Amino acid sequence: MNSFVLKLIAICSMFIDHLRYIIPTQPMFMAYIGRFAFPIFSFQIVQGYLHTKNFKKYLLRLLIIALISQLPYQLYFNTTGLNVLFTLILGLICIYIYEHFFKINKFLSIISILSILCISEVFECDYSYYGVCIILSFYIFRNKTVPMSLSFIILTLIYYILTYKNLLFIEAVWLFSFCISSLIPCLLYNGKQGPKIKYLFYLFYPVHIVVLLLLTHLQYFYNIT
Repeated sequence: MNSFVLKLIAICSMFIDHLRYIIPTQPMFMAYIGRFAFPIFSFQIVQGYLHTKNFKKYLLRLLIIALISQLPYQLYFNTTGLNVLFTLILGLICIYIYEHFFKINKFLSIISILSILCISEVFECDYSYYGVCIILSFYIFRNKTVPMSLSFIILTLIYYILTYKNLLFIEAVWLFSFCISSLIPCLLYNGKQGPKIKYLFYLFYPVHIVVLLLLTHLQYFYNIT
C-alpha cells in the first residue's frame, strides 16, 4: 500500500467514527471501524517527517489546519480539549527532539519529551499522552517491524485498560482488537507516495467536521419543527 491508500483508509475510518455522533443510537460498530484512523495517521506523520524537505513548514501547515479545526471540533464534540492535529504536532516535536538532541543530552531530551506528554494531558489533546507515545515509537522503531508492532500493542493495551475501564468488557475488547488491526495496512506500506493530493488530506479534517456540525444543526432544526 502506498501513502495515498493508507490516508484514504484513515480518513474513511475517521469519518465513519465521527458520523456516529449524529446518530441517536451511536452504534458501536462505527466506533470499532474508527479505531483504524489514528494509528494510520500516526504512522503517516512519521513518514511525512522522514520525507519532508522543510520541517518548519510541515509543522506550520499542520498548526494552521489545527487552529482552523479547533472551534468546529469543540462545538461538534462538545469539548474544551484540543483536536487530534495538536497531538500529531506534539508527536512531531518529540521526534525532532529525539533525533537532534537525544545523543547530545539524553537527560534533557527525556525531560523535554515527558514535558510534552504532560502538555498533551493538561490541554486534553485528543489521544493525549498515548497519541504522542505512538508517534514517537513508530519513529524510533521505523525500520524494525517486530519492536514497532510490540511497542504499539503494549502502549495500546495500557491506554485501553486505563481509558476504557468503565466500558463493557466485550466493547473494550472489540475497540482494542480493531485498533491493533490497524497495524496490518501500516506493515503493508510500500514506501511510495502514490497520487500527490496532499491538500485533500490537510483540508479534509476541518471540512468534514464543519459538514457534520451543520448536519447536527439541521437535524436539531428538523426535530423542533
